[in-house]
Parts: sequence; C-alpha cells; structure tokens
Amino acid sequence: MNAKKLLICFLTLCLLLCACGKTAPAQGETTGSEPKTEQATGVGETSSAPAALPTNAATNTQTPSGSAQPTKGSAGNAGNSGASSGSGSKTSGNSAANAQKTPVATATQPQKQNTISLSITCKNAINNGILDDPNYAGVLPENGVIFSSDAVKIESGDTVMQVVKSTLKANKIVYQIASDGYIKSISGLGEFDCGAQSGWLYKVNGVSPSISTRYYTLKPGDRVELIYTCKQGDVS
Repeated sequence: MNAKKLLICFLTLCLLLCACGKTAPAQGETTGSEPKTEQATGVGETSSAPAALPTNAATNTQTPSGSAQPTKGSAGNAGNSGASSGSGSKTSGNSAANAQKTPVATATQPQKQNTISLSITCKNAINNGILDDPNYAGVLPENGVIFSSDAVKIESGDTVMQVVKSTLKANKIVYQIASDGYIKSISGLGEFDCGAQSGWLYKVNGVSPSISTRYYTLKPGDRVELIYTCKQGDVS
C-alpha cells in the first residue's frame, strides 16, 4: 500500500511538474511575443516617425509652391513694381504728350471769335461829284470808304441795325437810323443828296435782304455791306 501511495504521489508530482513546465514556456512565449510586439511597435513608431517626416517634407515640398506664391508674389510685386513704374512712365509719358499737344492745339487752332466783316462805302456819291459840294468836302473820304473792318465783334442775336449803330458810335461817325432800321444818313451823307433815287442800301453776304436792318439777325462770319446808291443799277 505504501508503494502504491508513493507511486501515485510520484505520478501526481510528475503531472504537476509537466503542467508547470508547459505553463512556463507559454508565459515565455507570451513574454517573447510581447517584446516582439514592442519591437514591432517600436519599428512601426520609428518608421511612422520618418514616414511622417517625408509626409511633412512632401507637404513642405508643396508648400514651396505655396511659398512659391510668396516668391511669385515677390516676383509679382517686383513685376508689379516694374509694371507700376512702367505704367507710371506711361502716365508721365501721356502727361508729357498731353503737355506737348496742348500748346500745339492752341497754336494751330486759335480760339474762334464771334465776328463779322463790315464795310460802309459811298463810292457812287464820290463818282457822282459829291465832293464838289463844299458841304461835303473834307467830310467824306476821297476813296469813298467810310469804314471797313473784317473783325467787328457781335453778340448772339445781334441785328444789322444794332451792330451798325454800335460800330459807328464807337468810331465817332455821325449817323441817323430810324427806329424801324431804315438808314437815313451816315457821316453827313443822307437820302436824296445825290438825286431822287439816292440813299443807303445794305447787303449780307452779297445779297440784299427783303427785311430791314432791325430784323436781320447776324451770325459769325457774315459779310455786311452798307452802300450808298445814286441811281438804280449802280449797286451790282
């Protein structure tokens, strides 16, 4: 009986030792796997860290294109500066061109004035011998031109009567003009002084108007003639 008990105890001990031996390797394997896991994790972390760096490097590589934007911006600013300076030069050039054009335009295109030409003549009376009369000798000009100017100023709406009156008054030439515009006398030479058909006529641009001087409105550039006639047909 003792032998059997010893055998049983021995077997039981062997089983316990086997069980302990199996358990220890398992723990060793687990422990060994854990370092491997840590090593793998360490490698993973190590590889992930460098991998992160290239990623950032790649990002930074793209960032230079982003930084290229500042670079382009810098170049662009330089270009813009050049463009600005260029545009400035163009502006100054245009200003210079305008400055040059202005005097030329002023020189080549003088300012227009509202003027007409006006002539007052009594050549027919001179040819008719009016100067033989002592009342007219020394009063009327021998060439028959009482007044002549190509630059008589007018205002908008001026009539022949208004311009003739103001011109004669300004040149201190005596005259008589009726309120209806009929010209009775200029420089002492009046109607009927050279016959029954004599008197003053007027023309504008070579044409005898059908209205009196009071109603004929002038425009710049008109040519007005006051002509003394002695008989019908001596004023062409």
